[in-house]
Amino acid sequence: MNGYFEKLPLTFDVAPLLAELDSAPWVWNRRRERREFPDSPHRDVDDIWLRFHPAGLPRTVQEPFFSVWYPESEALSDAKRICSDVIHFVRATYLGGILITRIPPGKRVFSHHDRGPWHAGFHETKVYVALKSNEDCTNLFGPIGVEESFTMAAGEVWQFNNQVFHQCLNDGGSDRISLIISMSCR
Repeated sequence: MNGYFEKLPLTFDVAPLLAELDSAPWVWNRRRERREFPDSPHRDVDDIWLRFHPAGLPRTVQEPFFSVWYPESEALSDAKRICSDVIHFVRATYLGGILITRIPPGKRVFSHHDRGPWHAGFHETKVYVALKSNEDCTNLFGPIGVEESFTMAAGEVWQFNNQVFHQCLNDGGSDRISLIISMSCR
């Protein structure tokens, strides 16, 4: 990966996964830990956690652990298929946390970095799969004020560096939905 992000030469038909999401609205926000504290950079975002810590989503995870699939993943089988293809493409040795995020129109993920906890450091390869987007939804990476940016289109796959400051602004009129896959390629 050059710089903070890179578009990978993969494209997915995301219509089947979007249909699964539409048929299972109960999967959204069952695990609310990223939204619950007032200064969370994810306070405007809806989440579906498909895979992470066996005990749920502790605020800080400093020790090694093996991620497990959560029950929500059973309703979203196409997410597992997409993850499998991405894992194979990047030659990952271990699969970590997986989530789907939804940023409503006019909302954002506030600037933050993911340095520190064990999971973010160990699973150094992070990939976005754009499920739904719009031309006014911008991902920004790098030092505040001199960020580099990109806009995703549905079906595109982007590798990114979550160890630097990053944020996402949805100034468009539709939701931005992404599948985020954490892996280790060591």
